[in-house]
Amino acid sequence: MRNEEFEPLMRVLCATFKREPSTDLLLAYWMVFEKFSIDDFTRSVKRAIAECKFMPVPAELISLSGHLGVSERAVLAWTRVLRAVSTCGPYKAIDFEDRAINAVIRNMGGWPTFCALFDHGPEDEKWTRKDFIKTYESIAGRNVGDEEGKSLGGMSTGQILRGELVAPIPVAIECDSASDRDKGRSLEHLPSPYEHKPQITGPVPVADQLAQLAIEDRGAV
Repeated sequence: MRNEEFEPLMRVLCATFKREPSTDLLLAYWMVFEKFSIDDFTRSVKRAIAECKFMPVPAELISLSGHLGVSERAVLAWTRVLRAVSTCGPYKAIDFEDRAINAVIRNMGGWPTFCALFDHGPEDEKWTRKDFIKTYESIAGRNVGDEEGKSLGGMSTGQILRGELVAPIPVAIECDSASDRDKGRSLEHLPSPYEHKPQITGPVPVADQLAQLAIEDRGAV
């Protein structure tokens, strides 16, 4: 959000609650909200005018905006990742809208390795969740670089597209946990969940890889 977008809304808020929009007051609120999107801040101001009896302090405005903290984003991210593991499996390349998820999974060994962590029962899943949440909270608290936030490769080395073998095209997955910077990327919809997720049992024979490519090609039609 730009300061020229922020100030008019703050002045409206101050006028509603009969507060003087002093330089110090505007600066104090700007220090808190400068990294918010204009949509989030507008939402919080509208709700404050409609719901509050007194001028809301910054913490109240944050709550009214629906803005998610890192811990809340981490839980949403984990939920989205669980669905992707069961839906897409280790073969497909993956690109989460929330680039912090890509960075976390890359940090934990990459997409196929991450999927394999779910093959050993509920106890291992519990520890995987704990590691994921902790790593996500660390990474999502800073700007994720383009290299660490890029899409994640799967086990497939290619796919058939219009009769030609091409490099894997990542399945792009929308995320409620995405930061303002990452929102709005052009994404495909996550495919419908399979009844059982693919299992990783070791090196994949060439024949099985070709069969997987054929399945992916049919699904892309």
